[in-house]
Amino acid sequence: VSAVHAVHNFGLGHVGINSQDSVVASGVSGILEGLGFRLRDTEMSTFAGGVVEVMKSNYRRGHGHLALTCTSVERALVYLERFGFSVDASTARIEDGRIKAVYLNEELGGFAVHLLRA
Repeated sequence: VSAVHAVHNFGLGHVGINSQDSVVASGVSGILEGLGFRLRDTEMSTFAGGVVEVMKSNYRRGHGHLALTCTSVERALVYLERFGFSVDASTARIEDGRIKAVYLNEELGGFAVHLLRA
């Protein structure tokens, strides 16, 4: 397991929380701000301290999403195929000819999962 961790360097980038709409998202973000998290607003979401992303809609699936960081998304996808995971290629964000972020088709505990190159 330690060799796998060294190669992929998996980590938790952030947790995404789905909201009904931007009004609900603003309320959730406001609570996080009150707890001391710095907010960064985008069109689709508000990041709180870089560890929570409050979505302004019920994005993708149920509860929200988990952003898993890794050294190479391409290598991580090959590894995760062994566990039955597959990629939703329509969600791939490419930077410098490499995948920067992409969602998996499968969920973990009711959460969508996306890989994010660290």
